[in-house]
Amino acid sequence: MKKRAFSVHVWALFLLASLLCPTLASCKNDPCAHENATWITEKEPTTDAAGSQYKKCTDCSEILETASIPALTDPIQAQLAERLAPSMVKVVGYAEDGTKVSQGSGFFVSENGTFVTNAHVVESCHYVQIETHTGQVYNANALLAISGKTSDYAILSIAEAVTVPPVTFNESPTLESTVYALGYPDNAPALCITGGTLLYDISNKYCAASPKIASGSSGGPLTDPSGCVIGIVTSLLKNKECMVLKYSDFKAALKSALAEGATPVKELPLCPTV
Repeated sequence: MKKRAFSVHVWALFLLASLLCPTLASCKNDPCAHENATWITEKEPTTDAAGSQYKKCTDCSEILETASIPALTDPIQAQLAERLAPSMVKVVGYAEDGTKVSQGSGFFVSENGTFVTNAHVVESCHYVQIETHTGQVYNANALLAISGKTSDYAILSIAEAVTVPPVTFNESPTLESTVYALGYPDNAPALCITGGTLLYDISNKYCAASPKIASGSSGGPLTDPSGCVIGIVTSLLKNKECMVLKYSDFKAALKSALAEGATPVKELPLCPTV
């Protein structure tokens, strides 16, 4: 009888504790799934030293992984990284059930958080989020302009109040000049910068360039050595060159989207954070 009474008392105490702390009963059986983990840059790379980053779960604060960021061997790449990293974003699209369906790159075009990416990165998504180079995540709440047929651009705004540095543009780049592609290929945890040459015009909308890109680079900028944006990196051609949508093609749409009182094409639901 004493043994049974002791067991009853222990169970009663556990039940009382679980009522006072609802997570106590489930914490051992339901460990954090780390669904909301993000990479955070701890130290930016330079031309002299590698940088560092870590992957942290925003739900339980556990650090899941650490990695180094290769040093920038090209001094211009180092300058571009310092200047443009705050203007760059990783763009992630989700289905209605919260499943990740796309990942690309993008860049801020206004101080209040309007950003540009490719239409094919976001057009089939229900929710859209962006992540900055520091690991900060924001919700896109409106699609301001999109063209996925003859062109490939999308202009979106974010819900949160921010102040960010927008990019500047080069309206008349010179063929055979040095250019750089910036983005997050293969869902890279840190900003990647590759150099090459502006090769030739494909049409009045598109041009070809030689910087190496990969899946996830879509929507990132192609810039000149000073960091001015020439166009949007759009896709990889069969000959491994990258196809770039010229700034001249979306310039008018961007001006209209940034105008005061511009009406969004579509309001976007906010991506669940839990």
